[in-house]
Amino acid sequence: MAPGPRPVSPPTLALHTLPWPRREPPLVPRGAVAFGDAARRLAARLLEEEDEALAGLEGACAEGLIVVRGPESTLPWVDRVVYFGAEPEAAELFVPTTLACPLPPALTLAALRRASAQPQGALLVVPDPLRVLPLSACRALRRAALVAWLGA
Repeated sequence: MAPGPRPVSPPTLALHTLPWPRREPPLVPRGAVAFGDAARRLAARLLEEEDEALAGLEGACAEGLIVVRGPESTLPWVDRVVYFGAEPEAAELFVPTTLACPLPPALTLAALRRASAQPQGALLVVPDPLRVLPLSACRALRRAALVAWLGA
């Protein structure tokens, strides 16, 4: 599991002021992100998994946050964790599974890339409060990295 991801500065898009509509049906979960206490619970829950289950996941952590990517069937379910999926119209733009991007997804992805140092790669947008995280920081999930992060 890699250090990071460091949030990128969101551009002056209206993503933080526009309401994010509910999405029905929800996107298929492709990962989870958690902040604060929920991040610690997610890391602890991941440590309960067998090594084989962890091998199917990628992750990254930074102070107060953890991101995990993998197939829906391998993601642990933890309260107050935000599960995310790929926008159908912009496969490298990831958003919460139950919310739809309020602006055209392809344009949003292009604007986020232009405004950041992330000209390529997948980006995760969490709207409340607005955070933009590069998913390129995710690496193979390692038990030792989770233990170290929890101990920090």
